[in-house]
Amino acid sequence: MDTTAPFSRHQRITNTLLLNASFIDNIGLMHGKMGISIYFFHLARETQNRIYKDYAEDLIDEIYEEINTTTPFDFEDGLAGIGWGIEYLAQNGFIDADTDEVLETIDSQLCLSKEQFKGPGLLNGITGLGVYYLSRIQNPHSTNEKTTTFLNKQILIQIIDELELILGNNILKLANSSEDYSLTWDYTILLLFFTEVNQLSLGYHKVDQILQQLIHPFLELIDLPKQHSKCLLLTFAFSRMKYCILPQTLKDSIDKLIQRLLTRLDRLTIANELTSNSSALQKGTSGIVWIYQQLFHITGNSFYQIEESYWKTYSFKLDESSQYLSGLYLGKENEKNVFGLLSGLAGINLIQLWK
Repeated sequence: MDTTAPFSRHQRITNTLLLNASFIDNIGLMHGKMGISIYFFHLARETQNRIYKDYAEDLIDEIYEEINTTTPFDFEDGLAGIGWGIEYLAQNGFIDADTDEVLETIDSQLCLSKEQFKGPGLLNGITGLGVYYLSRIQNPHSTNEKTTTFLNKQILIQIIDELELILGNNILKLANSSEDYSLTWDYTILLLFFTEVNQLSLGYHKVDQILQQLIHPFLELIDLPKQHSKCLLLTFAFSRMKYCILPQTLKDSIDKLIQRLLTRLDRLTIANELTSNSSALQKGTSGIVWIYQQLFHITGNSFYQIEESYWKTYSFKLDESSQYLSGLYLGKENEKNVFGLLSGLAGINLIQLWK
């Protein structure tokens, strides 16, 4: 085995991002400068290379300079995702910032723009806005004595009310969606979101009600999703619930469901369900790596660590092409997606160095 190959591809991706990131138009989290900045902050910490940290900080400066009245509000490309990214960097010690001050303008703009978010999803829907406000409240400095914390909690409650209306009788339809596997599948995003809100101890009765409504479709159905990749994603979402405040009988049922889901995790089947030759996060192998990373972190089960290692290696064995960016099957002409976290180079490299 050529042990230099993974490093070689990793460095090619890094060099490509260094050369191109400042020139792309997208400043957002999933496909633009915000997500790429997060990658370079992680790389700087891993390598102790000041060049990468300086570059990451330059990208943050560019983001603030380029925010304008046409910047969208959503989580995918807009203010909600950018704000979440700033919170992530601050809470993980990459930047020293009082986010109540730094994000004051974004807070005020998003507070007035809830109607801009359509549907229940993460990328463009109301859950994306909820994830932003959840991150604001999760900041260790967001104490109950602060006016901003009180306001953020009130907005989160409004978002929960809106989600309840949107979901209505559609939960079963979401759970049984026939769409192809995606890391951002609405159903699992909602499970994870309400799991996080449950642990927040917000004291709002609807949180537990909606969470239990979301859980029940797979507890009551005999059939699991046909796609093994979706079963893996559900294994992660339900495993995360072990920290929720739920009745013990419900937790026992979830444990049995997880055991059923684990019988549907076949490597070859999962590989065939992913986008061909893709090592991207959203529909490629890096997303599978990330899920196994999370499962090992949650459970400490060495099986998940073995699978993580397998998929990391598998990602770097995918076919290369001299006609595509960094040897990967990513065409530079699709600039909106090719450099960022969700379906581009930054996400691929970030998952490889994430511990």
